[in-house]
Amino acid sequence: LHRQDLHVEAQEYYRRATAFFEQSGPPVATALCYYNLANTQVQLFRFGEAGETYAKARKIFEEHQQSLHATGCLYGLAWLHMLQGEFHVALNELAECERTYREGENDRELVLCQLDQAETYLSLNLLQYARRTAEAAVLGAARLGIGYERAKGLFFAGVASLQLGQTKEAQRALLAARSVFEQEHNDGF
Repeated sequence: LHRQDLHVEAQEYYRRATAFFEQSGPPVATALCYYNLANTQVQLFRFGEAGETYAKARKIFEEHQQSLHATGCLYGLAWLHMLQGEFHVALNELAECERTYREGENDRELVLCQLDQAETYLSLNLLQYARRTAEAAVLGAARLGIGYERAKGLFFAGVASLQLGQTKEAQRALLAARSVFEQEHNDGF
């Protein structure tokens, strides 16, 4: 339902699942429902509810020593703060997520985190940080063979380079990003 942009319908399923697991299920299952419910609330611009729901899920995950799931909730909060323009808060949360992903050797999540950090740095006009972070994400994505993420990193690196006046680097990165996006059939980005 998420991929079809049927977020209202998805939210209803998550609400029902949450109610069921709150009554009879293991707490971690309830927390997973909260996490997914929060994701739908963000998509529906119910930011206050989403923040509360992510926090509930994170608390349960932490109580049950589910650090990666708890970090996923923190990542969701960072995403929420990015969408609301609270970039400094998001950067602090993303730094904590990055630390956890590095320690746990969760390379894919690390790349995703770096991409959001690069985007946040761009939003704050911290262009050198944006370019370096995007370039690190590009390398990680290339190692993992994840094309969309590689293209997104190239795009962010290109935008930062362009704003820094480094036109050759910008052109190279943006052309490479466009090529990968076309291969991935992602015209929207």
